Amino acid sequence: MIPVNKSKVQVISEALGAKPEKNTGFNDLVLKGKRGEYDLTLTVFKPFFPFGVGYLLSFPNAENAESNSDPEAPPPLKLTVLPRFAKGLMSIFGRLFLFESKGQSVQDGKFERRFITTYNERDLMFAYFSAPDVKKTIWDLSMKEEFNELVINSDTGVYLYQPQSFNYLAVEKCLSTFEALESLADSLTEVFYE
Repeated sequence: MIPVNKSKVQVISEALGAKPEKNTGFNDLVLKGKRGEYDLTLTVFKPFFPFGVGYLLSFPNAENAESNSDPEAPPPLKLTVLPRFAKGLMSIFGRLFLFESKGQSVQDGKFERRFITTYNERDLMFAYFSAPDVKKTIWDLSMKEEFNELVINSDTGVYLYQPQSFNYLAVEKCLSTFEALESLADSLTEVFYE
């Protein structure tokens, strides 16, 4: 069993301003801290390949959001974005043989060719995607930080799973991922809470 790289934990903890949690549950490492007005969490199930790193940027009141929800209020936006694995001609065969989902429409062909998108509320998704730089930030995250899954929830925050194992994770990549998540969370706040 490969242990967590302790020097990497210290460097990333200092860079993020986070502290390792004592009670990590089934994870090998959990770092918690603050980034601006958001709570940040970096989770590592196992620090070696094939396990990646999970990033969570949550609203400070996320724990209370579900218990205080108004039954007549519209449901929160739940948006999931996955990069496509098959591109070009291979994507046609992938969808034909049901290897890859078509996803739900976001009325942007370029975005749909690159990502599989699912959401619960169409109007809320369009409101969020019309915010400045949301699609560009997601596109940049895919190109630079290479994520496998991005989940955006207007009640709780933004979660991203990156396939890079923790022991080989670059500090700059970790910081830039949290910067991009903060940008997406700021857009959520602007669209849904202001």
